[in-house]
Parts: sequence; C-alpha cells; structure tokens
Amino acid sequence: MLHSGCEPEALELAKKMAEAFEGCDYVVVNAAGCGSSMKDYGDLLSDDEEWAERAERFSGKVRDVSQLLVESEPVLPAILSRSKWRTTTPATSPMPRRSGRSRARC
Repeated sequence: MLHSGCEPEALELAKKMAEAFEGCDYVVVNAAGCGSSMKDYGDLLSDDEEWAERAERFSGKVRDVSQLLVESEPVLPAILSRSKWRTTTPATSPMPRRSGRSRARC
C-alpha cells in the first residue's frame, strides 16, 4: 500500500505488522520492495510517540532471505555429515575420467 501512495492505511498496517512480529528474532522477506518498505517503518513512524521505538525494533529485524543466508553459518545437513560420499576432483577420483566434479564412494 505504501508503494501505491496510500500512506495512512499503510502506516496502520505497519503498526499491526510490527505488533505481530514483536516476539520474533527476524522477519524474513523475499520481495525486495516490501522488505525495503518494512525496513523503513522506523522512519515512517518516528513521529508517533507510541510506535517510534517499536517500529525501529521491527525494522531492525527485517532481512531479505538472501541477506539472512549470507549472515548465517553454513550448516551441513546431518544426512550428508554421516554420509560416506565425498566430492573429488577428476584427478583424484577412482571413477572413470569425465569433465566436472565426480562423486566417489569412500
């Protein structure tokens, strides 16, 4: 709604959104325009004494899904960590030569 110029309605929805996610560590979005607007809630509601601080906290939680993945430690799924498979280069693979990477059983 904010993109469409319906600011009063958008600000009311922003308050509801901020309230709904108060107990969360992150608010993950996959739409850049929406995420950008949500990151601006703190600025948009900065003149509202009741909501300025809450909106700022909410904005600090908003992450694009790709941003969250970059911030996170890579996690090897348990099934792969127990697997006897490993990735090898063609030069070290016991498999017949072919281009690219091969998977060899240890």
